[in-house]
Amino acid sequence: MHDEGGPAGVRRVRDLVRAWSIEGWDESAEAGGTGFEVPPATAAEVIAVVRGLVARPGEDIEAVRFAVRRESGPGGFAQLRRIAEALVVAEHPSAESWTAAEWDLAADWVAVLIARQGEDGVERLTEALSGAGA
Repeated sequence: MHDEGGPAGVRRVRDLVRAWSIEGWDESAEAGGTGFEVPPATAAEVIAVVRGLVARPGEDIEAVRFAVRRESGPGGFAQLRRIAEALVVAEHPSAESWTAAEWDLAADWVAVLIARQGEDGVERLTEALSGAGA
């Protein structure tokens, strides 16, 4: 299901984002696990951190995920997932060892995080996974 660097749509998003970057694309960089500078972690650990960042006190976390998916609409959430996969999941140093189901669940939760908190959410996730946010 996932080839090196993720699904074809994710590779296209990653290539587009890299083309937009000021520094440009580093042709020598390996696909996957190259740009998200956090320590290795299991998918379950990453998902738990994301869920913790998404939840507000007293919220039902699964209800939050459902609401974000519904409010974003099918096309909108699919786009958020592609961004989440391309910029976070595919770039995680441990992603290549995750199963397809773990990859998909991580992408789902990161998409929810992006929908709720935007770039700030990704920065908080980076800090939390690095131990700086603890």
